[in-house]
Amino acid sequence: MKSSHKSVVEFLFSRGLTRFEKLALAVLLLWGYTRALQTTPFFGDENFWIVSSARLDAFLAGDFDAQVWTEPPIVAHEVRPLPSYFVGIGQRLGGLQPRDLPSAYWMWSLTYAENAARGAMPSERALWWSRLPMAVIAALGLWSFALFLGRAHSRLAAYLFALVCFNAYLLINLRRAMSEAPILFFTILVMLACQKLTTVLQQESMNKIVLWSAVIGVLSGWAGESKLTGLACAGIGGACALIVISQSPLRVKPSKLRLALVVIFVIVYTALPTFIAAYPFFYRNTVARITETFDARRQILNFQLVDNADERISPGERLNTLYHRVFHYPVAFPSRSFAHAFNFSLALVGLIVSVWKSLGEPNAASAYRIILIAAAFSAGPMLLTPFDWERYYMFPVFFACIFFTVGAAHLLGKLAAVPAAYAP
Repeated sequence: MKSSHKSVVEFLFSRGLTRFEKLALAVLLLWGYTRALQTTPFFGDENFWIVSSARLDAFLAGDFDAQVWTEPPIVAHEVRPLPSYFVGIGQRLGGLQPRDLPSAYWMWSLTYAENAARGAMPSERALWWSRLPMAVIAALGLWSFALFLGRAHSRLAAYLFALVCFNAYLLINLRRAMSEAPILFFTILVMLACQKLTTVLQQESMNKIVLWSAVIGVLSGWAGESKLTGLACAGIGGACALIVISQSPLRVKPSKLRLALVVIFVIVYTALPTFIAAYPFFYRNTVARITETFDARRQILNFQLVDNADERISPGERLNTLYHRVFHYPVAFPSRSFAHAFNFSLALVGLIVSVWKSLGEPNAASAYRIILIAAAFSAGPMLLTPFDWERYYMFPVFFACIFFTVGAAHLLGKLAAVPAAYAP
C-alpha cells in the first residue's frame, strides 16, 4: 500500500490536469484578472486605444475608407488596431456610445489635469469596459500556458505558474486598455501552435504541417497588429521548425531543405496577408504605408531618445537596472534585496533546467525548446531597450515567471524525493 506522502508526490508531479483542475484554474485566473479593474492605475497611452475603438465599428461595417483609419496620421501609423478592436468589443458589451468616450487624444506634453480639462480622460465606466477584454484575454492566455506547463513538467508547475501570475506587474500591465495583453495572448497561442507543428513534423502528413505553419503565420500577423514587435512570433515558429527538421528522422517525403522552405514560406506568406488584412489603413498604398509605419516608429524612437534622455539606461547600469526591474517579481518580500536574489536564483535554476531538458529526447524536449526560443525572440530584444520604462519589461517578467516556476517545481521535486530515500 502506498504511503500518503508518495501518493501526494506522484499526484503533484504527474503530467496533465483533469477537467476539474483546468476549470478551477480558469475560474481562478478570470476572477483574479477581472476583479477591481478600476483599481489599476490609469496610464495615458490607454486613451489612444479607447478613443480609436471606433475602428471596430468601421471594420465590421466594411467602411474601409472611414476617416478613423487615417487621421490623425501619428495614430494611424503608431497605434496598432487589434487592441482597438478588443477595447471596442468591451465598450459595445457595456453599451457605451461615442459620447461616453474621451473627445481628444492624450497629449504627453500636458499634465493629467490639463488633459482631463480638454476631455482626454476616460470616465471610470469607459475605462472599466475598455479594460475588461484585456483582462479576459490575459487570463485565458496565462491559463493556456499553465496547461502547457502542466503537460511539459507537472500539475504542480501549472498550479505554481497560475499563482505567480498574480504578481503586481502582470496584474497592472495586462489589465490596462493597451497592447500588452493582446501581444502576450497571441505570443502564447503561437507557442502552443509551435508544439503542434513540432509534433506533426515528426509524425504526421504534409497537409497538417502546412496547416499548423499557416496557423502560426496568422497568429503572428495578429501579434504584429497588436504591437509591431509581435511580428517576431513568425521567427519563433520558423526557428522551432528548423530545429525539429534538422534533428528528426522525418516521415514526410520532401527533403529536409525543401520541408524547411515550405514551412518558412507558409508562415511568412500567411503572416503578411494577415498583418495587412487586419488593418484597412494598409489596403491602399500598401507597401508605402507599411514602410511609413516602421519609419514612424524609428522617428518616434529618435525623438524619445532626445526628449527622454533622463530615462535612458546607460550601458554601465543596464545589468543592474534589469536585475532590479525584472526580478522584483514574481514573489514580493519586505526586503527588496532578498526578493531580487530569491526570484533571480529560482529563475536561474529554471533556465538551467529548461536548457538541460531541451537537450533530451525530442518529444519531451520540444516544450522547453519552444520556451527558450520564444524567450529569445520576445524577451531578448526588450532587454536591450534604451529606456527604463516599466511596460517594456513585460516579456522579460513573463519569462522570468516561467523559469521561476520551472525552477521552484524542480527543487520541490528534489525535496519531495528525500523522505522516500530514507524510508524503511
